[in-house]
Amino acid sequence: MQNSMRVLNFPDEDKQGTFKIVAGVLHFGNVKFSEGKSEESCVIANEEVVDHAAAMFGIEPSDAKRCLTSRFMGAHSVVVVPYNVEQAVAARDAMIKRVYADLFQVSSEEL
Repeated sequence: MQNSMRVLNFPDEDKQGTFKIVAGVLHFGNVKFSEGKSEESCVIANEEVVDHAAAMFGIEPSDAKRCLTSRFMGAHSVVVVPYNVEQAVAARDAMIKRVYADLFQVSSEEL
């Protein structure tokens, strides 16, 4: 991959950014959830994984943890609704699939 990036004249900054995003995707994929205080909520079982993945994405770990365990509803007033374990896993998987797919998308403006 590095050789291909070199042949295509990727700047070093773009190479490093790509590797960080891929590493973040892989780390977020390792996030585990367990049942919270009720069946209708969950907690992150391995928070250190989220901390490391968030660092790769350049985001605050607390924001990542909040987004992985709950969704926000409402337009004028926001209500935080916790995910259960199944919903959290689905949201995590959807997020990392989208980030990975967008990493390799080329917009028509870039062509």
